[in-house]
Amino acid sequence: MAPRPSAASPVPLLVLNLLLGLSSESSAEFPQLCSRSEPSAVPPSSVHALRPGDVSVVSVLGLSAKHRSEELKTLQGLSDILSIFNPDVKTVLPEQRGLLKEAEELAHSLTGNEWKLLLLLVSVDELCICPGQTSSAVNSAALSVEKALDQLHNTLDHALVHVVVWGGQVESERPSHDGTCKCQYDGDSSSGVEHWYRLERAALKAVLQESVDGVLRRRGLWSDREDFSAVLQSSPTHTDYTDAGDSWRALVELWGELLQPVEAESGLEGRGLVSFPCPSQERPYLLTQRNSPSQPEIHQSPSRSALRHTRMGTSLSCPHHSPSPSVPTSVHTLRPADIKVVGAIGDSLTAGNGIGAAQNNLLGIIREYRGLAWSIGGDNSLSSVTTLPNLLREFNPSLTGFSTGSGKATTTQAFLNQAVAGAKSQDLVSQTRALINRMQSDSRIDFENDWKVITVFIGGNDLCASCENPEYFSASNFANNIRNALDVLHTEVPRALVNLVEVIYIIPLRQLHLDSSLGCPTWLVRDICPCVVNPAEGSSELEELININREYQSVTRDLVNSGRYDTRSDFSVVLQPFLRDVVLPLQSNGKPDRSFFAPDCFHLSQKSQALMARSLWNNMLESVGSKTAILDIEEGVTAQCPSSSSSYFTTSLNSQSVYQSTINTTTQTPETQPPETQPPETQTPVTQPPETQPPETQPPETQPPETQTPETQTPETQTPETQTPETQTPETQTPVTQPPVTLPPNWGSKFSCKNTEPSDTVPTSVHRLRPGDVDVVAALGDSLTAGFGAKANNIIQLLNEERGVSWSIGGDDTLETVTTIPNILKKFNRNVFGFSKGRSKRPNGFNMAVSGAKASGIPGQVRDLIEALRNSTSVNFQQDWKLVTLFIGGNDLCQYCKDRDALSPKKYIGHIRDALDMLYNEVPRVLVNFVEILEIEDLRKVTANTLGCSMQGTLCPCFLNPEENSEELYEMKRINRALQMETERLVYGGRYDKRDDFAVVLQPFFQNSVVPMGTNKQPDLSFFSVDCFHFSERGHAQMAIALWNNMLEPVGSKQSYNNFTHDPSKIHCPSEEHPYIFTLGNTFSLEPTEGATTTTTSTATTTEETVLPVTPENRMNTMPSWTAGLLVVVSLLIGVATTWLVMHCRERGKRNQKLSSLEMKGTCM
Repeated sequence: MAPRPSAASPVPLLVLNLLLGLSSESSAEFPQLCSRSEPSAVPPSSVHALRPGDVSVVSVLGLSAKHRSEELKTLQGLSDILSIFNPDVKTVLPEQRGLLKEAEELAHSLTGNEWKLLLLLVSVDELCICPGQTSSAVNSAALSVEKALDQLHNTLDHALVHVVVWGGQVESERPSHDGTCKCQYDGDSSSGVEHWYRLERAALKAVLQESVDGVLRRRGLWSDREDFSAVLQSSPTHTDYTDAGDSWRALVELWGELLQPVEAESGLEGRGLVSFPCPSQERPYLLTQRNSPSQPEIHQSPSRSALRHTRMGTSLSCPHHSPSPSVPTSVHTLRPADIKVVGAIGDSLTAGNGIGAAQNNLLGIIREYRGLAWSIGGDNSLSSVTTLPNLLREFNPSLTGFSTGSGKATTTQAFLNQAVAGAKSQDLVSQTRALINRMQSDSRIDFENDWKVITVFIGGNDLCASCENPEYFSASNFANNIRNALDVLHTEVPRALVNLVEVIYIIPLRQLHLDSSLGCPTWLVRDICPCVVNPAEGSSELEELININREYQSVTRDLVNSGRYDTRSDFSVVLQPFLRDVVLPLQSNGKPDRSFFAPDCFHLSQKSQALMARSLWNNMLESVGSKTAILDIEEGVTAQCPSSSSSYFTTSLNSQSVYQSTINTTTQTPETQPPETQPPETQTPVTQPPETQPPETQPPETQPPETQTPETQTPETQTPETQTPETQTPETQTPVTQPPVTLPPNWGSKFSCKNTEPSDTVPTSVHRLRPGDVDVVAALGDSLTAGFGAKANNIIQLLNEERGVSWSIGGDDTLETVTTIPNILKKFNRNVFGFSKGRSKRPNGFNMAVSGAKASGIPGQVRDLIEALRNSTSVNFQQDWKLVTLFIGGNDLCQYCKDRDALSPKKYIGHIRDALDMLYNEVPRVLVNFVEILEIEDLRKVTANTLGCSMQGTLCPCFLNPEENSEELYEMKRINRALQMETERLVYGGRYDKRDDFAVVLQPFFQNSVVPMGTNKQPDLSFFSVDCFHFSERGHAQMAIALWNNMLEPVGSKQSYNNFTHDPSKIHCPSEEHPYIFTLGNTFSLEPTEGATTTTTSTATTTEETVLPVTPENRMNTMPSWTAGLLVVVSLLIGVATTWLVMHCRERGKRNQKLSSLEMKGTCM
């Protein structure tokens, strides 16, 4: 099948619809994507000349029972797209009764000569597959497709049928099919690992695709008539129904598959960029097999490495193969022949997925060929199967523990291969427990006295998911997970040498999916490893992947180098770095050689597994500090023999050197200099006695970052990142050839507050709450609080929710680099909890914001927050003081003209009242920052001639599209102010003033929005994201400062406009006479102290203002404290009434302005 069509201009439909939250009624926005294409001048007589505009009816068969409503949305979206070309297109749906019955119903209902486009969905979700019944279930599904197509062909004319193999959301458990599919699975069918089921379903979709393709080809695509044809879309479609973005991606791909293919844009295929395809003048038709030539068959030319390594076995004849004269007591004098037991933990590369599968058998990747696994397999002998156990059996034929045959980790033949397909680093501890249990319970193993080699290899699946939750899959968490597993081994397993294999450098594997001529099932790998395959070449996402890959490698080295596992003479962990860099094998035509990979072009075939086994073996014999740190598959690997001078497996102690702690990204030979050429200071053996190196005091993570700054480190304690050239040893000065990375601007702030202490005792009143008393932070809102596009450099990155830099709730880094409310509060209470970090969707701390949310969604966010607070083990729900920031209303305003009733000010404030009522009635000790909705009008000034900024009118049509001085614009201004007034009435109405431990404070810094201007007197776009609508990280920093300063200003005297400038010293400090966060209650009830001073850091220089003592000349001494409060409240009410009057008069004036060219100014009096 030919490649999918790509857009002539890649307008990201996915981005548009995610930003808008478009539904079926939003089809009016689609015409921006494709120019209007007229239907054929006369209705075509041939289905092979059918244009999108010729389609009068669209329908679908085979909707799944489980996801019918979500699939109907996709169908409606397709109908919306077709309405661009034919506004009169109709959608017809049969009742859900099975493919054949639905085909019969459509055949009888769709009569006449109108052209019909039918989608026939073959859902993998509907397959009932029990163990051993895969073939029969797939064949049954293919037979159903054949019968349905026969029915349609026999009774329907003027029809084009597109068959789509379809799969929905991946779940952690097998589908129940409403009880109709009842199978008995073994206890390890999923092993509790969601990605195993993901892999299984992806393979099933591939087999189903192949089977249906066979049916269509055998029946000639039902193309014996000019008015009927069937075609199978070139690859299965997958969508996660819980992710609106993924659903739209699936819709765009589905639409693209309906069109004739065009030449794919270079760099787009297989790289995650969603472009909206449009018919071209050269290829204006919907796709059929006749009007779109098939893709030529792929013929692989043999690679040079393949010619050299046609055998999977290894020939090894070593002169020194005897065991030690007596069983060694030290791991540092351990010979190959001394090893009695082997074990392994890890993921699918150790479980053996797809190793023995034929190149065209995608279903084979589900099978776990454990007997062929590189580090633990024991099938046959070394002459035909190269694995670490088979190499060791050349020295000790009585070796035990290796796996044989195929099966899951729970099977008998798996033995001590406890790796689980799909496992991540978090799963290592459970695998370690299973491994220990098997060793202790097996009579063939003397657990206390037998020497064991245990190989640990993990990290690929962590990288595959790293972009979905960067915080969770951070390098520090990865290191902690590995440490936890190694700690169990170190504590419970005697006489063990642990091979910790460095995580593979996964980037080169992308090459297999950048060239469609290789025929790799890239769609499948996108399912199982999206974060590796999807990023575009040169994108920031790819750079982040490379960085986290290298960080995983670095933290693993640091963990081993810490000495944590060097406290026992019978136990050692040795880092084996042969996968630090990987060179793929190439065919003679310069393209990657698929024969070294399983059918999915992701897992490894037996060829590569044999090379990994030899590389691991050689690493075990190479001195620490001189180990080979690259796997060059092209050149191959030859197994070495133990040297005559030292026949021991190497450890840090017997190598007489320490690990290098830097990464050499350019070396393609041994990772460092040989020991004899290393400087003397790196050759000092580790001689510290165990009692001076307790594991608990050694790991790097116990050293707080504050003590490791470059200014305070000595050369001996500097980490690679902080070493200067003068302090680095020669082996760490290898030149780096990677291009320098340009750091993003730093939008941090200075902090010079002196009084940061909490209250002497935990306050019971919210009106006595100091910043240092706040224990928990939380936030509610929309995309501005979710951090939508805050770090975006292009339109695709707009989808990223950078919650770690979100103004009111983010907690990335420190205040010196990232300005947010939590980072300011950390200066008062370093244990503040609940802030969000990194880039991710919910859940992320107590950041409950949802991109696209309106006020109607806030009660649901509050309910989620309350549940999260109650369930958190880090929160004392009754005693902790909580600061909750609420900011909502932008989407209500932007969409108001689309639904005036549902988005009215009355409905808006009703939803807010419901949400605040829940907090008031259910949550103790809360201060709510209610940030007043911004004045949106000035955003009309923020424009630029870019694709992103051109989307403004689509994002906020009701405010940004009306013409200047139009009736529509003045209506929107009135509604904007009405929302602000309703908010003020609710907050100052006393509804939430009856509890001493609860307050809602209105923070008005956005009441009068001011667009920041640059030196050219134009809006400064650095405060805005690439869509000229959402805020950038710089904008978020300014919002955080404005909110913080509002919190320290008395009610009635708060700054009601934003002042966006980059002044890192704008953060105010609590004053000595009023160290509390201001509320309505403490604005008037707390009198200042005589002679007290207030301190501010609004400028770089700290200044002091003396409060006048009470004297006869000071008239304030004659005024009771309640009088000031009364005056402020009265003034506030007068201000509200006056503002309403002015707005009302301006509205009336503008209505009359159409009859006059004079502009109304001032008041209407």
